[in-house]
Amino acid sequence: SSNTLYNDMNTALIAKKCVTLQTLGHIVESTGLVIQPYLAYKKLLKIILNSLKSDQHVTIRREAIQILGIIGALDPQIHRQNLK
Repeated sequence: SSNTLYNDMNTALIAKKCVTLQTLGHIVESTGLVIQPYLAYKKLLKIILNSLKSDQHVTIRREAIQILGIIGALDPQIHRQNLK
């Protein structure tokens, strides 16, 4: 039925989001390039924070919190300058 197909697609999307966040965390941890992902990808912080705000799935929210911890704190002034 279409409900089963929707659930399967939703499960696949959740899995992809989790793997994406985990992979980003592994890359940052293994390279030691903290803060750099924010500077290189200006929308990254917004995307991660939106995952925390809008995603209802606890696993995605947990992964988003972990990636914020791995990447590190970003000075708000630097972030504003980076967005320009």
